[in-house]
Amino acid sequence: MRPTPRSSVPVFDGDFPDPFVLRSGDRYFVYGTQTGGLNVQVMESADLERWEHRGEALPDLPAWAERGRTWSPAVLRRHNGWVLYYAVRHRSAGRQAISMATAADPAGPFSDRSEEPLIFQEERGGSIDPSPFVDVDGTAHLLWKSDDNAIGATPSLWGTPLQPDGLILFDCAGRASRLAAS
Repeated sequence: MRPTPRSSVPVFDGDFPDPFVLRSGDRYFVYGTQTGGLNVQVMESADLERWEHRGEALPDLPAWAERGRTWSPAVLRRHNGWVLYYAVRHRSAGRQAISMATAADPAGPFSDRSEEPLIFQEERGGSIDPSPFVDVDGTAHLLWKSDDNAIGATPSLWGTPLQPDGLILFDCAGRASRLAAS
């Protein structure tokens, strides 16, 4: 028997792909994959039922990135503010890469001043679907998927610890650990 949903009315009647929900104090924020002219959508709620569309969380992309393929946003609170991880098209390579942006407020606007992607496995078809989490010991980690399926190969799940600010991979050489094959 399936559980009965609390409500049969959508919380947002519009296009909001790949939602990521973040709680900050008594407020909730949800971020979504690019749609229309927005790179990363953001909405805010006090009760998870009524949502206010706040518009664009990431108004500008870095110079190396191409508009129109900004996917899978996820946000992590760090001591210095908020870090948004997202997949975006690497303009010259034509493949997805992972970047990050920062903001003082969880609603944004987030700013990405990077000169290159945080993670870019070009030889594996790219990198997508970043997912940050904090372990019980307080260490922040970032998981993501290699985009091997874009080149006809089997994708894998990858992960690495982050430095405490969430802005730098713990292994500054950019090496990550292969966690599992899909």
